[in-house]
Amino acid sequence: MAQSLSASSGDYTCSRPSLLGRLVQSGGWFLVLLPTLAFFLVFFIYPLLYIVERSAPEWSFSNYTRIFSTWLYARVILSTFKTALIVSFVCLVMGYAYAYALVKAKGLVLGVLSVALLLPFWVSVLLRTFSWLVLLQDSGLINRVLLGLGIVDTPVSLIRNQLGVVIGMSNLLLPYMVMPLATVMRGVDSNIIAAARISGASSLRTFFRVYLPMTMPGVLSGFVLTMTLSMGFYITPAVLGGSRNVMIAQLIADQINQQVNFTFSSALAVVLIVFSSLAFGTFGILVRIAKRKVGEA
Repeated sequence: MAQSLSASSGDYTCSRPSLLGRLVQSGGWFLVLLPTLAFFLVFFIYPLLYIVERSAPEWSFSNYTRIFSTWLYARVILSTFKTALIVSFVCLVMGYAYAYALVKAKGLVLGVLSVALLLPFWVSVLLRTFSWLVLLQDSGLINRVLLGLGIVDTPVSLIRNQLGVVIGMSNLLLPYMVMPLATVMRGVDSNIIAAARISGASSLRTFFRVYLPMTMPGVLSGFVLTMTLSMGFYITPAVLGGSRNVMIAQLIADQINQQVNFTFSSALAVVLIVFSSLAFGTFGILVRIAKRKVGEA
């Protein structure tokens, strides 16, 4: 009897919910989330509201009027979007092929591709950017190879222009395109691809009519992630770009460090946040539409 009571007591003790479980069951889930919410409010919401308030002192929107009425600032915003779009498309083209190879690879090849994808995260952005500066400059390795092979007679201008910025940013952001693409590609049912081929569809037709639509959620997810990150880049455009390739983050830094104009720099930051949010929201809607169409198919 004693053993029975002891066993039943032990079972009862083991079946009792933990403190976290009791809080959730009693409606105390808010207490569990309170530290996270407090951190979010203090270190994200409050600074964001402070920047918004500082950008329009005494409810004056003159800073925003200045941004959109001055061609210089409008050109910087357009240049930022243009560069972000180009970088996103370059990452999409290269990342799609890389993600496909990563999903299909096995053994040693898979290990090499995985390490090559993750290795850039272990090197700082500044170091990788200056590495590209060494490679792309007029006396760099790439130009020396081109001159040595007789492909060009004079060094090709690969930095201090948009080309250098796109090359550097694409290298930094490529992993952010590959990872969502590879995740979606792993979920594609190979039987559907085989059925399309058996039905007489060519490889090209199978890709555009079957495989690409099924991987479209990954395409859109990687595109929005890459574009959102590229819009706020500062170091790479500052090192590899020229005076005609200034991005909005550089303009914000210049207003703070050189002009010491915190109200105008805050307005520029708010504009960057708003446009990034619009891009993120637009592509987020497209991702949901794509997932819905794939589900219906």
